[in-house]
Amino acid sequence: MTLAVLAAYAMVTAALFVASNARAKETLELIPCNAAVYLNDTDPKGTNLRAGPGSRHKVVSVIKDTDSRLEITGSVGNWLRVRKVTEGYGGVLFSGEGWIFGPLTSVRSRGKALLFQSASEISDSVGQMPDQEEASVQSCSGGWVKVKYKVEGWLAFP
Repeated sequence: MTLAVLAAYAMVTAALFVASNARAKETLELIPCNAAVYLNDTDPKGTNLRAGPGSRHKVVSVIKDTDSRLEITGSVGNWLRVRKVTEGYGGVLFSGEGWIFGPLTSVRSRGKALLFQSASEISDSVGQMPDQEEASVQSCSGGWVKVKYKVEGWLAFP
């Protein structure tokens, strides 16, 4: 083999190694949680649920009901793992495993809600949400959701 062919082979092998490590790292970073969120995506075409955490994964369902409630079971970065989607009247729109980009979802506070620096009530408070305010979801962990409401913080999920 020529030096150029060996160099090209080494570059392709390195690229494949980096890609496979990125996929493995993505899988390892799954953080389990238990939360219910709502769509805040105003796209008239609907909101895509994907086969995996990232826009490169195929679309497995499109949710067009903006009153939908999504049951979340985990997160990888800003992507939320969806177990079930129900419409405003309770009918099931999706069941299985899908992924949605977190900022396309939101939660609503019940009463005045404190936001914390981390997913723990012993961490410092970074802000407060008034009763019935909506915040964009960024990720989740256990019984907590990371939200963006004026500031980014962790909200205990009731």
